Amino acid sequence: MNFLLFKNKFQYGFIAFITLFCNACKHDEKPLFTHEEVMAYVPKGPAKCFRQICLETNSNVRTTNNTVFPPDSVFATFLSETDPVKYADFCEKINLDAALLLAVPESGYATYRQTKETNVYPGMKGDFFGETLKELHKRKISGFGYICIGWQKKYSMAHPEYTEYPGGDSVHPLICLNSPYRDHIMELSREVLGNYPVDGLRYDILDQQSKCRCAGCQKLYAEMYHEPMPVEWPDWQHRQKFRLESIRRIVKDLYQVCKSVKPSVPVWQNWYDGTDYADITDVNSVDMAYLEFANPFRELFLNGVFEKEGIITGKVIENPKTRWKCLALGGKCYSYFFTDDKTGLPVDDKINKQWLENDLAKFYAQVRDAEEYFKDTKPVTNIAIIYNEQTRYHYDDYNRADYMKALRDITEPLLASGNPVRFISAQNLPKTPLEPYKALVIPETSGFSDEQLAVVKNFAEKGGHVIITGDALSYNAEGNPLPDFALGELMGVTRKEKPEAIKKVISDKNIPGDILKDGILPANLYTIEKPFTPVATKSGQTISFIQIPNDTRQPLVQVNQFGKGVFYYVSSSQMPEVTAAVLNYAGVLSPVKNDDPLRMAILSKKTGKNEWILHLLDKGEYFLRIDKKYCPATKSTSTYPANLKNLHIEYTNESIIITVKNDNDYAAVVLD
Repeated sequence: MNFLLFKNKFQYGFIAFITLFCNACKHDEKPLFTHEEVMAYVPKGPAKCFRQICLETNSNVRTTNNTVFPPDSVFATFLSETDPVKYADFCEKINLDAALLLAVPESGYATYRQTKETNVYPGMKGDFFGETLKELHKRKISGFGYICIGWQKKYSMAHPEYTEYPGGDSVHPLICLNSPYRDHIMELSREVLGNYPVDGLRYDILDQQSKCRCAGCQKLYAEMYHEPMPVEWPDWQHRQKFRLESIRRIVKDLYQVCKSVKPSVPVWQNWYDGTDYADITDVNSVDMAYLEFANPFRELFLNGVFEKEGIITGKVIENPKTRWKCLALGGKCYSYFFTDDKTGLPVDDKINKQWLENDLAKFYAQVRDAEEYFKDTKPVTNIAIIYNEQTRYHYDDYNRADYMKALRDITEPLLASGNPVRFISAQNLPKTPLEPYKALVIPETSGFSDEQLAVVKNFAEKGGHVIITGDALSYNAEGNPLPDFALGELMGVTRKEKPEAIKKVISDKNIPGDILKDGILPANLYTIEKPFTPVATKSGQTISFIQIPNDTRQPLVQVNQFGKGVFYYVSSSQMPEVTAAVLNYAGVLSPVKNDDPLRMAILSKKTGKNEWILHLLDKGEYFLRIDKKYCPATKSTSTYPANLKNLHIEYTNESIIITVKNDNDYAAVVLD
């Protein structure tokens, strides 16, 4: 051990000893809540809260030196001037219905007093976490706990043997999830849930580093590969599978620990949404989906794949163009804002406190008034897109980017046209009723089990339309190429080349929102340089061909009847305009006809009621035609705002025709 490292560890150990000694003196203090009070409290979780934020101090401990833990004198001021009453009053003033409180922030110190597992901030006034939670509850504001997993400074500096700074990043340490650190996180979770009546618990920064060779890593590696763990990874596949399994296990184990303490408290994770590395197959290890950065496509994706009660949608507040769209698609508003170290409240300037008190408070007042139009609703659609996490395993590094782009490129224009597609995870496919859908779309998706393939086959046989694109159904669940398409006989095509021989070229160009228009059918020939899968036809009819300049033409769209339904194969996933034309060809039209993609309108249905909400999500003139097969309403019972002007509704036998000039950021029409 070099002298600097020894010195730092000694300094840290001395500080830790003194702080633990001082904290131990306070363990005899009477707890804020009795065990009976904590267990009896009925949490109001994030699924019921539309106006959430976090006033956070995480950023205040990010230093540029990864070898020096900030001295205790720095942390002596953290939360030293807190006033839980002022804190809760401020939350009420800006119209919150929930606040995320950092129980164990990135520093690694606790903001609650009832701990034996770690230190509280040395100069913290009172029990910031518990006292603030109590004041929030007095104002009927939910309080969620937070525990940082990755980037935790105190533990990483005390245990460099378990710590890595990926890519030389000096401020974001990753601590091994197989090391004794996992027990540390478990015990912190027990302390928070066992001593405080929280309304939910969130974990942050979920990833596994690659350099650790601790006893826990060696044990897991031996279980996975039946051999000792080598010093260097044999290949990237071993490294990444180990990374995924390490993450999967701690997510599952943390969930079980939380439920063993108090089953009614909802639990969720950041970095667990299909954009980061964690495998999201096991969605039963979280109670809510969390999206850190608002995005309507991701909103639809997570709502369907996770099948939870909505999505905590981060940074939706700061994005006026998408915030109402995300709410209409099931989102719950959330964001995080930097605060003063001492008070835990925002600094009083235009960027922080004044913006929250003016802009945020005004928007949250609107959300509060409009909440009834979002509660217990589901978007109305007749198209389902099948997602399978196993698809990622045939890409380098198991990276989903190409796969997600294929999903996004067809989803966004469908949404713009008024059809908010439903995503269905392949693992849920056998138990998901498919009667509401006229079409299943399978873009690039692979890794299906025999049971899942049987569901797709049965859907078509009973009269459904199945649209398969690109390399879909070409790989097994491990990412290995199949000899041919899994449903090639039903698709009417066979591969000309092995899937691993296909060159994948992903364009970053945005897909125009107007590709979905009634009456546009697949052209006979597309002369364009786009990646496609070469196939030979076996049965059915080829209705479209693709021809790369100076090359022979190849089948692009194959139509093959099966039972009462039809299989459609589109050989390119990078031509969503063709997939859109195939939907028209199949007669799968949007429940809401909206010819202007610049004016988004979404139809939702109240769960368990014959009541529909038409969300108008942009300003301007609308001309909409709602198909009565999806909304057999005969009257409008209310609008938001109540004085919505220039609204005209006409009811015919087949349609509800609505014309309106909307001057609001958000408006709604209730149909009954």
